[in-house]
Amino acid sequence: MKLRQWLGTGRPGDDGASRVGFDPLTGLPGRVWLQDWLDRRLRSAPAFPVAALLLDLDNFRAINDCDGYEQGDCLLLRVVERLRAGLPEEAVLARMGGDEFCVLLPGVDAKGARMRALQLREAFMEPFRVGPGLRYSSCSIGFAAYPADANTAASLVCRADMALYRAKAQRRGGVCRFRPELAQRAEDHLEMQSLLREALRAGDQLTLHFQPQFHLPGGHLQGVEALLRWTHPQHGDIPPSRFVPAAEAGGLIGELGDWVLSEACRCAGMLHDAGWPLRVAINLSALQLCSTELVERVRIELSKYALPPESIEIELTESAVVESPELAAAVMRELADFGVRTTIDDFGTGFSSLSYLCGLPVSAIKVDRSFVRQLEVSEKARKLVQGLVRLAHSLDLAVIAEGVETARQLSLLCGYGCDGFQGWLASKALSVADLCEFLSDYRPGTAWGLAGCRGELLACGKSSDCCALPLLGSVAMASFRPAGGACGYQTG
Repeated sequence: MKLRQWLGTGRPGDDGASRVGFDPLTGLPGRVWLQDWLDRRLRSAPAFPVAALLLDLDNFRAINDCDGYEQGDCLLLRVVERLRAGLPEEAVLARMGGDEFCVLLPGVDAKGARMRALQLREAFMEPFRVGPGLRYSSCSIGFAAYPADANTAASLVCRADMALYRAKAQRRGGVCRFRPELAQRAEDHLEMQSLLREALRAGDQLTLHFQPQFHLPGGHLQGVEALLRWTHPQHGDIPPSRFVPAAEAGGLIGELGDWVLSEACRCAGMLHDAGWPLRVAINLSALQLCSTELVERVRIELSKYALPPESIEIELTESAVVESPELAAAVMRELADFGVRTTIDDFGTGFSSLSYLCGLPVSAIKVDRSFVRQLEVSEKARKLVQGLVRLAHSLDLAVIAEGVETARQLSLLCGYGCDGFQGWLASKALSVADLCEFLSDYRPGTAWGLAGCRGELLACGKSSDCCALPLLGSVAMASFRPAGGACGYQTG
């Protein structure tokens, strides 16, 4: 069958039929119209190949929030213009909703679809003229091909959508083809979302555990990081690698993050009342960071438990910051003005330029565990961590290493001038009850279970005063050795 025959009388709307089902802003067909049109074409010519590309703007929400909806609409019109300019005449373009678009490529297989997706992604590298200024917006693309990946119109679009979600999870500007395992992952997400909704309603399945954080080179306790655990009555402990992506996909990450913020402040208030005014680090998602209500929510929670702003610290991943850099910077400055410190978590794992640090009110960076794990075996990792410490210190930022598990790692980090650390070498993440017991045996200036590190720390070249890390009285290291991974946005 020839392409013109497959297209029939033309692309959607070319026949002058009713515009019901078309997007009033862009004039493009919507999801229902597109699927009906595609279904009729596939039924009339089941052997004819077609590819579906789903495209999503990576930072449209931030532009809407910063510039207003009128400018957001203007950007969408510029996007449509650029897409049309980069597509062949026979391609069908539709707006699926919000900032998501679908491209149908008749007569194109998976290989051709990937080439077209890469071309479209490249076209988005140039800025868009929006009002008097320019705006940058990359795009993520997922695609699937008929009949190789799907056998119906509905499954073709659905599987392209699964691929899009995977592309967005990998990085900004990602391109991904549907694979069978993505379907199983989607089913897992649906199950997780249902269970998580029940857990949020039940109120007794989610808990916070707290991993102590120690100062270097002295070794004294300087705070704790709140880590989320989920214990289901039937499924047992559910790791964050399963439920956090599901929460993000199902729109639950905001509600989950609000619960963590409230519970962390409640626990911080309890610690303060007991005479342990520790700073509690709280992980926030990109969705929370982009909320204009975040600072007020923080104020309310702190006020509820009579806590000063310095009693908590906000931890953000690089990806959360670079997703909406302008909005993130504004929220972070407001937090800083209020007295709440912010830290960049998992530093070095993102895809951003290091220059963004210069414009953010950040107090510290955390070196990701993936680098710490390589310190003993990789010269490149050692040089990289040394460079990160120098960079951070040149910007007046503290450096915290996470995932420290061996005395040798600690010795190297101390020698590089790292300002603090956390990890199973000193303590796993503890329940509130265990943390209170932990603190009741604590004597200021001591570090738990680190006596065996004394020789390694002396080897780093620091003075003996820097390495005074006696074993804490009756608390043995064995009491705090790992008995399983910590469940949270970040694990200890």
